[in-house]
Amino acid sequence: MKIFPCILVFVFVACSSHDTPILNTATYVGESPIVDDTLLFRDPKVFPLETTENSLISYIDRIVEFNGDYYILDKRMKKVFAFDGSGNFQFAIHAVGGGLGEYVNVMDIAVDRRDSLLVLLSYPSELLYYDLKGSFVKNHKLSKKHYHALTIDNEFIYLAQSTYVNKQIQSNSLTVVSRKTNEEEELLQPLKEIAPYCFPRGYFLSMGLEPFFTRKFDDAVYRLDGASLLTDYTVDWGTSTFQVEKELYSCRELQALCGEKHWVYSMFNFQESARQLCFSTNLSNFYVLSKAKGTVTCYPKIRNIGYGVNLANYIPVSGDEPRLFFVFPAASLLQLRQLAAESTPAKKLLSPSMLEIVKDLKEDLNPIVFSYVLR
Repeated sequence: MKIFPCILVFVFVACSSHDTPILNTATYVGESPIVDDTLLFRDPKVFPLETTENSLISYIDRIVEFNGDYYILDKRMKKVFAFDGSGNFQFAIHAVGGGLGEYVNVMDIAVDRRDSLLVLLSYPSELLYYDLKGSFVKNHKLSKKHYHALTIDNEFIYLAQSTYVNKQIQSNSLTVVSRKTNEEEELLQPLKEIAPYCFPRGYFLSMGLEPFFTRKFDDAVYRLDGASLLTDYTVDWGTSTFQVEKELYSCRELQALCGEKHWVYSMFNFQESARQLCFSTNLSNFYVLSKAKGTVTCYPKIRNIGYGVNLANYIPVSGDEPRLFFVFPAASLLQLRQLAAESTPAKKLLSPSMLEIVKDLKEDLNPIVFSYVLR
């Protein structure tokens, strides 16, 4: 195994094939008042994910789009679901076991666009390849046991590693596997761990125009370009910058402290268009980095003007377009229906289209998806 000679130690240094590394600072400018969805997004579409005996979703962890179909990872259920572009159920993969093509857990999914295969990152660490009808094709064993996130381009496989395992800091945060030679390269020396096992629910490794990586207690946004690691942006959070006050934090203590002081210690779930990056933080909400302005704005409330609802539960969709899903569980929409029934003002806020969606809704159905493309 080769180790990259360029490792970040005390300052952010980018090793790359470029003559000048990308290194931009984006300044946090605070919260915006409520805005209409059309300001940030285009191509709205609303559809339910079909509910069948084999397609019932507990929680959506990752979504990948390919050739108009959506592949959804539910880590709780240890399942991968396939739906078409209108939300119609296609198939599910639930191969729990110890045999070839089986797994103990599924940590992440991606699509190998070059070879048109669905790829599961399993635990113990292995890449399991399935065709786009859900049949097992091949496997690829990995050298380490604790990878938790995956993305793939035409030449490389990118793997994010758990940097704190069995009470020990690991040697690196990222591994890049050459698809041509299967050689593994290690990237990015981990930071000191001051909050073991504390992670907001979301992915720090994601695919925009190119793969992105972020990590806890680091204000840098790294872009992965093959065997190169670039510091694409650093975010100046101003008064929201996390201040290290002690050696070790419990998860509950960390969340309470950051909630009280409005400190940001993590950025994740990136999506990218030509004009902007959007992402989440440990403070929730929806953040947008404007590439032209060099600013980061928080949007705590985004209003869908067509249906009269505030958007929540954002999940990036990896694919050819910078797509986002805002996912509404059936239970939350049932609360809207009840509120509209009890309150005339509340009913006036919801459009006839939204009232039609919730009219025959049942609590045990799959979520309703509000799909957009980032402007």
